[in-house]
Amino acid sequence: MPLPEQAIQDIHKIREALENIDQKSFPYPTSFNLEKFPKGCCGDTIDLIGYYLLKHYNIDSYFITKKGWKKDPEVNHAWLQYEGAIIDLTADQFNDEHGLSLPPVIIERDSDLHKSFKITEKEPQLISERAWVIEERSGIPAVLDMVRNKLK
Repeated sequence: MPLPEQAIQDIHKIREALENIDQKSFPYPTSFNLEKFPKGCCGDTIDLIGYYLLKHYNIDSYFITKKGWKKDPEVNHAWLQYEGAIIDLTADQFNDEHGLSLPPVIIERDSDLHKSFKITEKEPQLISERAWVIEERSGIPAVLDMVRNKLK
């Protein structure tokens, strides 16, 4: 079952909201660094959007994290995978330093960027399996509340 059109629209709106929230207002302990967003924010962003999709659409996606991009084995990245589709709200972090022109949101079945990460850092994990960590050990739900307020 593909992502509902409304969920796709929400994903784009959430990305835009993240760009427009003052980092100083973010709760601890998230590692969001909005001064440099989207750079270095992929893990928290994916937890946030995966948690949102789970809670609002009952869509359980996989948290994917890989490393080994191009010639640098330590460069890593995280994204969601749902029904064979890649969902990535921070791929454009690679644009400036690497001369790419990736869009701010990628929702597609095939992506050269994502195929280029060669080493699986951790086994894919369902967001539903991560939900307790997201709810109890991160500030993600509070950030999601801030995002929802920005969307209103």
